[in-house]
Amino acid sequence: MKKYLKGKNVLAAILCATLMLGIVPFTVFAANTDENLYTKNQISTSVQYLNQERTQAEITYSVPIEPQDPVNVIFLVDASKTGENSKNEVVELIMGHGDGVNLMYKYGTKNNVNIISYASDVQETGFINSKEELQKYSSIETMLGEANEAVALEKAASAVQQAHEMNGNPTVVVWALGSSFNKEAEVDEQLKALNQVLSENDAFITYQMTDTPSATLQNYATKFIPAGETDEISAAYAYTTGSDYEWGMLNDLEAIVHDHYQNADFTLNLADGQTMITSIDEVNAKALILGQRWTGYVAAEITENGKGVQVHMDKLCSGDTLLITAKVTLDPNTAGPETVFEGQDILLKNSMYAGLFDEKTNDITLHFPAVELNKGERMITYRLGDDGTVSGSAPGIQTAASGEPVTIASADGISKTGYTFGGWIVAEGEHVGERYAANEAIAMPDYDLVLEPAWGYVGVEVEVGQAVAPVTQNQIMEIPGQMQALDFSQIFVNDTKIGNTVHTITFLDELLEYVEDPTPTDSNKVIVKGRSEIVYARNIGAPGNSVIAYIVADHQNGYDMYISAEGGVKASSRCLSLFAAFDPVSQKYVLDGWNQNLHTVDFNNQFDTSTATELGMLFYNCTSLKEVKGIENLDVSNVTVLQSLFYGCSSLVSMDLSAWDTSSVTNASYLFANCTSLQDVQLHWDQTDTQNFITIQNMFQKCKSLVSMEDSGVEDWVLPNVTEARSFFWQCTNLQTVDLSKWNPQNIVNLQFFFYECHNLQSFRMEGWNVPTLKSLQQTFANCYQLEVIDLSSWSNINSLDDLYAAFSSCSNLKTLKIPNIKSGYKDMFFWCTFDYLDSLQYMDISGWVLDGSNSVSTSEIWGNSWPSGQVTIIADNWEVTADDILTDAENLNLIWNIGTKSFSANYWNLNNTRQDLSAASDWLISNITELKGWSGLSGVTSMEGMLKGQSRLERVSITE
Repeated sequence: MKKYLKGKNVLAAILCATLMLGIVPFTVFAANTDENLYTKNQISTSVQYLNQERTQAEITYSVPIEPQDPVNVIFLVDASKTGENSKNEVVELIMGHGDGVNLMYKYGTKNNVNIISYASDVQETGFINSKEELQKYSSIETMLGEANEAVALEKAASAVQQAHEMNGNPTVVVWALGSSFNKEAEVDEQLKALNQVLSENDAFITYQMTDTPSATLQNYATKFIPAGETDEISAAYAYTTGSDYEWGMLNDLEAIVHDHYQNADFTLNLADGQTMITSIDEVNAKALILGQRWTGYVAAEITENGKGVQVHMDKLCSGDTLLITAKVTLDPNTAGPETVFEGQDILLKNSMYAGLFDEKTNDITLHFPAVELNKGERMITYRLGDDGTVSGSAPGIQTAASGEPVTIASADGISKTGYTFGGWIVAEGEHVGERYAANEAIAMPDYDLVLEPAWGYVGVEVEVGQAVAPVTQNQIMEIPGQMQALDFSQIFVNDTKIGNTVHTITFLDELLEYVEDPTPTDSNKVIVKGRSEIVYARNIGAPGNSVIAYIVADHQNGYDMYISAEGGVKASSRCLSLFAAFDPVSQKYVLDGWNQNLHTVDFNNQFDTSTATELGMLFYNCTSLKEVKGIENLDVSNVTVLQSLFYGCSSLVSMDLSAWDTSSVTNASYLFANCTSLQDVQLHWDQTDTQNFITIQNMFQKCKSLVSMEDSGVEDWVLPNVTEARSFFWQCTNLQTVDLSKWNPQNIVNLQFFFYECHNLQSFRMEGWNVPTLKSLQQTFANCYQLEVIDLSSWSNINSLDDLYAAFSSCSNLKTLKIPNIKSGYKDMFFWCTFDYLDSLQYMDISGWVLDGSNSVSTSEIWGNSWPSGQVTIIADNWEVTADDILTDAENLNLIWNIGTKSFSANYWNLNNTRQDLSAASDWLISNITELKGWSGLSGVTSMEGMLKGQSRLERVSITE
């Protein structure tokens, strides 16, 4: 079906919404009758003088963000062995140097992403619309079995329908196939069904790692006509190298999620007749958010006549902010004011590329305002307003040259009955609504100011009967994070949103008298009586409780928050995510919310957590948090859930929780996950404290500043009931040593990714562990480049292990590996790439294993991609065979030592009287054995003919019972 795609900007809807909200005047659109004509009206200018004499200045134009409509992107990824290369390129595109996660979210647009990976089975992330959520899927695991494209395409079609029900945004299916696609006939119906659910605003794009794309895919992929061309093409692409594959996907992803300025040139000229600027000395143009991170390019140069700035933009994302600067020399004898750059409306023909493939071109008009310089003095005038209800006198006029320091006047002696002073607000000119605090130190702007008082709670009078009797119950509401209890970001104070300007939070023992003042957007808003410094307050107590959260202006252009109740504040039972930022629309916790600049929390011995059972996500994604005062005094004796307590606190350097009683805790997973600056952690908890831990997975995930756990207390834990410890030190890239021998987690089930990508780990100890329930060591030590020894020989009762996928892969410096006595068997073990890229391996002890059946080729590629190049000694003594015909077929057996090993021992095997034909043993017994002895249980052997053929170094044979 032929498709011509509509652009991503639904212009009519935007214009209607803008007019309804009164954001811009109607005249903006009068000249914009052509639907393909964009106009950028909000370009701003600023001037900074570079020396005291004001003979040099820097002029900056800021071309702001063009809002982008969200897009639904469904990645369909072949995660089977045959699709490994293309799967890896998708991971690199999204999480690696392609950095697609920032491409989709850095500009503020909440694109929805769904990753569907498949082999014989299908896995799906569901739709994700935030950077932090997508970053949790930093890898796509290789899956078992052959690729089942039919089921995967059905899942993709279902996801498209879900996207349509979820929103009206364009939906793009991006299919990353493996190196081969030989099932065209088998999936034709599914491709047809997917094509039918895609609307005319949607797209289907395919990528193959091959010379030419499949004819079937060319038929079903979306057809479009590239900008500036006349021939239609299909969005079915083929690449022969990984870098081209990734680069092609990156270019397409940019087009999918953003419009772009392409091949756009314009000039900003000095005003005719101006005399203040004597020369333009240096110019620059850059994109503010991500610059030239990907394919975008911007540049500026001085015009040949020296009287202007020429700017070039090519594939610059319209979601970025373009900054154009010019450093100029000024005539010392000209004071101004004088217009040095005239205002200009610059029309760029066919320069805005839109559509899911950037296939549409549109005109765009950039409205550059005039730039006026004035080296003389500027003036601040204070007025009290015209309604006559304000008592006191206005401060006197202040004058200073722009850029010089001035202090905004205080409000001493000024009052208005029933109102509180909330600072000064600009009352005239283009900067109306900007706010200044009393006594605030500023640099005099390059324009005059007229300031009037900003009165809090306009129109609210405190009348008899309104006052609320102080409530002495002091419990905070349940799940306060999801209730947005502390989120004041959408509150306006003097026409300015509070946003993410809360810097500190302090708990107080304080009885406040207040007036309920509910609004349509905040039913818990209150007015605190007699506290003029409070600019906003709400009751965050549970029903029938009084806990007041309020903010006051600080001295950093932001606010301090206080949480207050008589007798201090009592935590609710489920006091989850108290300091986290929650988006009620997406129902997700966000990274860039109200708490983004929160750096200090002071519990001040006024936060009672003695009855709390859940404190999970308490500081979730408080990325600027550096200090939590009094946290050591919290009573957590009844808390069962500490999950993600400090998740994403990337500025936190140290934390001591040793005084805590954690005897009731069962879930401590993700406790310090993504605390990338954490260097010192103190968790000196005894066995009573840790005896009930069940899950501790991802506890120190991406704690990239941790070097040693020696003095942390973690090494002394005893964990009798832990079952889940996967990814405990995931990507702790600077961790060097750790001794966990005391843990002995006898109920452990999962150790997947435990030390994954601990690149600098030099030694570890897990001595004497008893692990009868352990099932998985998947990638437990993968990419531990500095490890020289992995010794698990002291482990006992390895009776349930069934997954060794890439367990030791890419430990490139590993010399000694000991993992004997795996009793769980061979038939169902997932071995894929277990020992890949062990380039330095010299000695391997795998004695005492059990062969309970043939392992399928799809799971037993133990040396899937690489094997040691030097001499390797393998000890495979004391193996047991418990099923018939195991040793008959060398191909199915696919044993570990098929790598040309120089030294090999396979003594004391017990065949348990099973039926075996050993005549093929010469295919799997390598030719370097010097003796073969102690074999038993041989009564079921049917043949030994030729068993030892080619064993030229064999000196002694004694295998009979």
